Amino acid sequence: MEALVPSDLWAGMCRVYSMPGIAQACLELQDRFELDVPLFLAVLQAVKKGSYIDTDAIQSLDELCSQWRMEVVRP
Repeated sequence: MEALVPSDLWAGMCRVYSMPGIAQACLELQDRFELDVPLFLAVLQAVKKGSYIDTDAIQSLDELCSQWRMEVVRP
């Protein structure tokens, strides 16, 4: 399992988001299901690097992001 450093994580998230059709799909999921796109992309990158992300880990990450989501993402 390869560790993710913040700059690698962000770069990977940006690479995925810039792929054809991904931004539009993410925004549609955000609008329809209130998906937290940055959290979603971060989890995808962690899994890609070999991390096991279970529902408890996702719930913990979601809770850690909740204040930022309310102040930055939702508006």
